[in-house]
Amino acid sequence: MNPYQNHYPVYYTPYMLVPVNPLQYQQQIVSRQYPDVTTKKFQESSQAYQNLINDSQIISQRFAESGNLRRKVMRAAQKSDHNTVVHLIQNTGISHPIEVSYNPDSIKVTIMDIEESPTSKLIMALRW
Repeated sequence: MNPYQNHYPVYYTPYMLVPVNPLQYQQQIVSRQYPDVTTKKFQESSQAYQNLINDSQIISQRFAESGNLRRKVMRAAQKSDHNTVVHLIQNTGISHPIEVSYNPDSIKVTIMDIEESPTSKLIMALRW
């Protein structure tokens, strides 16, 4: 007796070969009408983003040049003094509002557009 022989009955599923008509599956080509694109909002967003880039350059330059600022920001973050962290970054000379979050590995600064309906935001993520 074969020790590897299975003792289960074998079942076969019957199937039929049905001829397929390729025209049956051919999809009709539908020409869709799309509305005209307006680029005004895209232009406004791009222009606003340039200002956000300027602020991000100010922040990164101040972080790169000032060991004192880096130290103060890291110490305040370590103490979970969120208001001080935001205040220190806001006082680098930027003109846009920011949101700041941090953890033991990094800091994330989100620079937002000033308008009533913001069109852009820039997120800086820096490791420390």
